[in-house]
Amino acid sequence: MKFNLQKIRTIIIISLLLFINGLFTAFFQENIIKVKANSVPIIFSIDHLDFGVVFPSENINSQQFTVHFIEENLHGEINYAIVKKRKPLLGAAVPLSYSGTINEYCQEYPEDLTRCYRNLCPYLTPESSDNEGNDSIYAQIGYGSDVIDNWFVILEVPPIRGFVGQSFTGEPIDSNGIYGCDIELELLII
Repeated sequence: MKFNLQKIRTIIIISLLLFINGLFTAFFQENIIKVKANSVPIIFSIDHLDFGVVFPSENINSQQFTVHFIEENLHGEINYAIVKKRKPLLGAAVPLSYSGTINEYCQEYPEDLTRCYRNLCPYLTPESSDNEGNDSIYAQIGYGSDVIDNWFVILEVPPIRGFVGQSFTGEPIDSNGIYGCDIELELLII
């Protein structure tokens, strides 16, 4: 009888250890190895806006670009903003002492004109060409009738300091040259 009781205890302990191991493995797979993939239900329709050579105090509209809602299975609305950020020079690399990306570097060190364009962002204004109440700080697009938002960007070309026209109300720039600004779409979590 002692032998059978000890054998039963051993079987119970081994079964309990296997059960705990199974729970641990399930927890590990569920919470540690879990991979999530989120698809972005909207897309931008344009790679870049090019205003070309401009002259002080001009107001120029860009070509139109669109934001498309593409997720047929998602009901509801997506909130987004059009964000302007400092633009890095093409092919520019971050200093070896900096741990972030070149885009992050230009936001932190905009005065580094060896890696970043002069700032065009204050002179660009995204405008909706739809009558939906969208503005660049908060816009919505979604399932149903509002699946496309149309936008354009107004460039109010600043004058150079010392050559400011009477009608200009903004801040003039210090010198001529090549200016840049990245325009990005940012999803808003509300």
